[in-house]
Amino acid sequence: MRTIFGIIAVFLLYSESIFPQCDNFICTDYTLGKVFVIENGKIVWEHDAPFSNDVWALDMEYDAKGKVVWSVPVPGGAHSVIRLPNGNTIVAETDAEKNPRILEFNKKGDLVWELSNKDLQGEPLKFLTGMQYIPGTGLYFTNWQGHGVNEKKPFLFLVNRDKQILCTFPAREGIESFSSVYFPQKKGTKIFH
Repeated sequence: MRTIFGIIAVFLLYSESIFPQCDNFICTDYTLGKVFVIENGKIVWEHDAPFSNDVWALDMEYDAKGKVVWSVPVPGGAHSVIRLPNGNTIVAETDAEKNPRILEFNKKGDLVWELSNKDLQGEPLKFLTGMQYIPGTGLYFTNWQGHGVNEKKPFLFLVNRDKQILCTFPAREGIESFSSVYFPQKKGTKIFH
């Protein structure tokens, strides 16, 4: 039986093409708190997923029959999820609990690493969203500022395992906020998004 990680693998399983289509896709309905798999224009699978506003954001793993086989607690709301080469899972936690964090869980679901405002000077984290992990470089993550926020914190961070900020992209005129990030790499470079 195939194991499906989050919704990304479900998308690959149910999609015949990566080209634009309107019959086979996966979506979330934040208002209903559900994730849907649509195949040939019909709902073929749905699951309760409160606070899921992005299909990359489930903090659960399902088998091919839709049964939950792995889950972790993310009280502030998961936004983005990355499975690392070692099998651990990184989750960008939003701010529903007023404690935005990056969390890393092992295969057993134990928290093994965390980055929060407690670790960083000036409490720069607001609402953590998109991420990209590049081995040997670090973890990039975006810091959504919110609607109509006047206080501007950095939009983008690059951190290492020692919780050191390697670089940031500061707030600047003409950009309100970032919610996702993707850094193209040389062909053959492993990246996790």
